[in-house]
Amino acid sequence: MTIYNIPVQNNIDANNLSVSLSGDIYELAFRFNSNESKWYMDVIKNLNVILSGIKLVSSNDLLAQFKAYDIPFGRLFIFDKNGLFSDPDGSNFGESVFLRYDDKL
Repeated sequence: MTIYNIPVQNNIDANNLSVSLSGDIYELAFRFNSNESKWYMDVIKNLNVILSGIKLVSSNDLLAQFKAYDIPFGRLFIFDKNGLFSDPDGSNFGESVFLRYDDKL
């Protein structure tokens, strides 16, 4: 089992990054909804949007319900280093609350 922190930016309301997950390159597009104080994510592969509008909340696996799609086989989840199970917001995302990927199920 290898767990990766995905480097996110919380200082701008929308940003993209390319990341290797389970040997494939994905683009993750993040946007912050200030009305809800929540982050959302899209998963893109080969310029095709595979998943759109995934709300980033503390859960076991953000991708579990989408396993029929062309997504990484591992587990993508929110981790709060303070143990509070906080959702990422406008100030804690990438600071104390992280997006992590576990490449083994």
